[in-house]
Amino acid sequence: MATIKITLFASATNARHEMQVPDTITGRALIEAMLKNGKLSRTDSHGQETDHQIIAGKKGQSGGTRILDKSLCDAGVKDGDQLIIKTEIIAAGIL
Repeated sequence: MATIKITLFASATNARHEMQVPDTITGRALIEAMLKNGKLSRTDSHGQETDHQIIAGKKGQSGGTRILDKSLCDAGVKDGDQLIIKTEIIAAGIL
């Protein structure tokens, strides 16, 4: 296990979060830690529930790999990489 420095860019808020994390952490665990520490919200400004995804990709490339249950190491994330947090509104079901 190594500790790597990453930058998370939250696309919904244009916020950048630099942090050092173990390369064995999963995307899901990273999102949960950010929710717990108040760096991400479970709802948008209108109270709608949100879902967060972490996307790893190379600078200048479109698309990227969604990281949820993979570790950062398994997803190929290296020291100094920037990851994107994509936030989507969860649509309410109609019964």
